[in-house]
Amino acid sequence: MTWIGNMPHVARLARAPYTEMMRKVYERLQAMGFPDANPSYSIVYQLIGNGARLTDMAKGANLPKQNMKYLVEQLEKLGYVKRFEDETDRRAVLFRLTEKGISFRDTAYTVIAQVELEWANGMGKQKMIELKKLLMQLNEVINEGI
Repeated sequence: MTWIGNMPHVARLARAPYTEMMRKVYERLQAMGFPDANPSYSIVYQLIGNGARLTDMAKGANLPKQNMKYLVEQLEKLGYVKRFEDETDRRAVLFRLTEKGISFRDTAYTVIAQVELEWANGMGKQKMIELKKLLMQLNEVINEGI
């Protein structure tokens, strides 16, 4: 198979940076006092925002609801997430980050920025900015459903 530009396909190229980012970030977070940090929980942090329903997070993650429920319940047991009644629909439940969860998220963002800067120093900051702009464009194309 020949891919565009005679290079590996874009998903393969995008996977390695994501995987390595998660490995580095969670390794550092564990060393920083978050021993229960686990990369499998990262999808919850990416989707929970200021509060989200389990079904919406599962849909956003392209995971079965049962899988997302397991992840959220594990984070709840660890004290990172708490459930609340949805004021717009009393039958529904929203999940939000606790203070511990917010602290973890904010610390993770700091570590992510550090790793990104290390990579930018290795390839050049302008190239990193251009790469991010191109990936943002690709995300727009994907989100438009083309």
